[in-house]
Amino acid sequence: RAGARQVIVVVRPEHLALSENPRVTAVAPDPPTQSMIESVRLGLLALERQAGGDDGLLLCPVDAARAAEASHRWLPAALSAHGSCAVIPTFQGAPGHPAWLPRNLWGRLHQDTCSSLGAKAAFAGAAHWAVTDPAVLDNVNVRT
Repeated sequence: RAGARQVIVVVRPEHLALSENPRVTAVAPDPPTQSMIESVRLGLLALERQAGGDDGLLLCPVDAARAAEASHRWLPAALSAHGSCAVIPTFQGAPGHPAWLPRNLWGRLHQDTCSSLGAKAAFAGAAHWAVTDPAVLDNVNVRT
């Protein structure tokens, strides 16, 4: 609903059934990646190989599925206001997911700073877009 032309997921080989959806490209590295930034870079390479004039990418960790589903409510307005820069949704001042990275900034994901700090380094200087949905803060890997 957020207007994505293509969905690319980086999964383990046993999860390749995700590729049965014609709108999903599944990438299953063998051996599996050892870090999140490795997975992000593999997904980006798959996106870069596809023909098309993608405006940018919406980077969503697997543990923030509700946030991805809700992005259609804030993303169009955020892109209208900040389309040429990275955008991170925030709830009550806390940064969340998914984050938007315009095509002109994709190269940041390949920089050494991302190797040590992760993908968040690519979003330095991003515009913060206040949203009313706490789902942008979801992180199912964190126990409360």
